[in-house]
Amino acid sequence: MQGFAPLLSEGLEYVTRPVLWNVPLPLVVLVYVGGIGTFAWGAWRVWERTRPARARGRIAPEVGWGRRARAFLADVLLQRRVAREAYAGTMHLFIWSGFVVLFLGTVLVFLEKDTPLHFWYGNFYLASKFVLNLFGLLFLVGVVMAMLRRYIFRPARLHQTLSDGLVLPLLFLVGFTGFLVEGARIAAALEGVPGASVGGVTPTFERWAFVGWWLAGWFRGLVGGESLGLLHRSLWTAHLVLVLTLFVAFGYTKLYHAGTAGANLTLARRRARGALPYVDLEREDLETVGTATLAHVSARAALDLLACTECGRCQDRCPAWITGKPLSPKWFVLDLRDALVTRPPDTPVPGRVIEDEVTWSCTTCMACVEACPVGIDHVEQIVEVRRNLVLMESRFPSEAAATFRNMENSGNPWGLGNHTRAEWAEGLGVALLSSGAEVEWVYWVGCAGSFDDRNKKVARALARLLQQAGVSFGILGPEELCTGDPARRLGNEFLFQTLAKQNVETLNRYGVKKIVTACPHCYNTLKNEYPQLGGVYEVWHHSQLLADLVKAGKIKPGSLDSATLTYHDSCYLGRYNQVFASPREVLRSVGGLKLVEMPRSGREGLCCGAGGGRMWLEERIGKRVNLERAEEAIATGAPLVATACPFCATMLADGVAARGEDERVRVVDVAVVLAEAALGGL
Repeated sequence: MQGFAPLLSEGLEYVTRPVLWNVPLPLVVLVYVGGIGTFAWGAWRVWERTRPARARGRIAPEVGWGRRARAFLADVLLQRRVAREAYAGTMHLFIWSGFVVLFLGTVLVFLEKDTPLHFWYGNFYLASKFVLNLFGLLFLVGVVMAMLRRYIFRPARLHQTLSDGLVLPLLFLVGFTGFLVEGARIAAALEGVPGASVGGVTPTFERWAFVGWWLAGWFRGLVGGESLGLLHRSLWTAHLVLVLTLFVAFGYTKLYHAGTAGANLTLARRRARGALPYVDLEREDLETVGTATLAHVSARAALDLLACTECGRCQDRCPAWITGKPLSPKWFVLDLRDALVTRPPDTPVPGRVIEDEVTWSCTTCMACVEACPVGIDHVEQIVEVRRNLVLMESRFPSEAAATFRNMENSGNPWGLGNHTRAEWAEGLGVALLSSGAEVEWVYWVGCAGSFDDRNKKVARALARLLQQAGVSFGILGPEELCTGDPARRLGNEFLFQTLAKQNVETLNRYGVKKIVTACPHCYNTLKNEYPQLGGVYEVWHHSQLLADLVKAGKIKPGSLDSATLTYHDSCYLGRYNQVFASPREVLRSVGGLKLVEMPRSGREGLCCGAGGGRMWLEERIGKRVNLERAEEAIATGAPLVATACPFCATMLADGVAARGEDERVRVVDVAVVLAEAALGGL
């Protein structure tokens, strides 16, 4: 098969010989230079527009080459992320693998014909032709699948553009004419046309190029003799024009994602997935915080934007979009990308490129990031816009103002007296670190476990289980403050750092090494974000510790009355920190319970609606996210809905009650389930 890039030597030979007319060499050179120049202009235009972003720092500082190589192999060459969807994954794999193999085949032809290297003979030639025909055929099948999907099946997440209408037919024509060129060449070789045989191979052996061989038979029946040489050169010329057109298209259509997406996946972030980027608020040269204008889009974010393939998988998974909110992660990225490459750098982003309602609709659940096949971090970019709105514009929902004030004045979002933090533990004999107790573990209770009546029961259940297992633990009590997670996700980086620094100082003063918490938000912040401020600890979620204690025989699970139970994955425990197994292990250890999964579970689990500070904001647009999730849990028929997050428990319980199912369906934490079985009640 001829491949995607007609070779220089063959090109000069054919287009300077009579095809349908005499083509002057200067015109040939002009065509080549014009095509390359047009592509270069398009690529430079995008590159130049990202100059302010590139000036703001390296894309992936301190990322080791070993990690980059592994990411390139798994996510770029093997298409691991794309393959998560059967149809789209197969389609894309066929197109990508065909493109790569045919490109490599073209390189081999170039080395053979235009360098001193000569190896394309005998069995190697035959095997190469077979492989090239096979992958060329897969390429065409993949393109046809893409056209069927876009124009026949038409999933709602895909939008149609003029360039989409040109790119797919162009890809098909390039691949198809490549086969036609090869078929005509083989036909000419079989007819004895001089120069048509290559590789020192007898013409009849060309049957290894099975597609080209079949086409050759068709051509020989249509055209004979020397005319086959003319046909070959004519088809080659048409193929050349199509290839040059495709080459130019890489600079002006979303085809450039073939390069930017690979770069984005290879230059993986080093920091933990659950950690937002740190901002040094004490820098003297710090003029603004967050994304104020297009000039403030970071280099890392710019590569994210340019990598987007417009596939819409993020949109399909977004709880805000599913429930009728104005946020589409796909259009957030596309609107910001299009502005980046077409508008002046001083264009304001909040309110101009991205509407405020879009920004505040996000629950930071990471479903979009999990779904994205090219590694875009939508959440980080949304929070950067929020940071600018909060810290530079003082423009945020009124409920957030009350939350910030409560956290600042009382150390918790409820605004309750912090001196009451340890009241939940009365009568349990739980040690306070301030009393001088030396313990192995610090139980980070969190604001919900300390102040919310529903979650105080979780705190008591966990404390009793740890005591039964003989675990040495204590609490900070009034010395514990909110970790700052809601403030940071809502964009108030200053308040987050204020609270976090106080907590780090307290923990370090007591020499704390190991922390266990029942709140995934606290877990994520303590584990992944406090190291940015000098707080490095071994942090466990309570489901992890309980699962280990059960395995070690230190907790005897016992059994409950036979019942069906479903489990809701917390976003900050699951997608953020990949903890999916341990809560289920705890539940399965209890006799009499049958665990059934909701349709959207594990990595595909639907958010409860509380993340990203949304727990403290009113939900006025569309359907409430917690209702959507509660209905899915109710539909399983399970009388028990288990979770491992205090926010999720509150949201789901409210959703179940709103649907009038609270008499039949009970929402409960995994620690409470285990305690009821192991301790005979609470």
